[in-house]
Amino acid sequence: MLRNRFRWTIVALVELQYDAAVFPHALRQAEQAAIDQLRGQGVVLLNKNAPVDTNAARRAYMAEWRRRNAGYMAAKGREHRERRRQKLLQRTAEAGTVCLDAFAAA
Repeated sequence: MLRNRFRWTIVALVELQYDAAVFPHALRQAEQAAIDQLRGQGVVLLNKNAPVDTNAARRAYMAEWRRRNAGYMAAKGREHRERRRQKLLQRTAEAGTVCLDAFAAA
């Protein structure tokens, strides 16, 4: 089973105090710096995500996309929850049971 394959821990590498008004991206920058340093030392990281996209053109494109499609993720989330709710209601109807799950109540 995959979840038993890796042993991992979370280690605090730095304690950071900052003014969010002056440095709004301080946490992401600190996380990226730690990732870069660990990878430079040859540490194999399980998380492949990066807090900061290093490609400036990609960052600009994604910022523009988010501006143009402001409600996209909210709408997709609602659609996904509705599909899950319908599937659960169908399964419970087929089984002849009553669903008491919170997200199924409409």
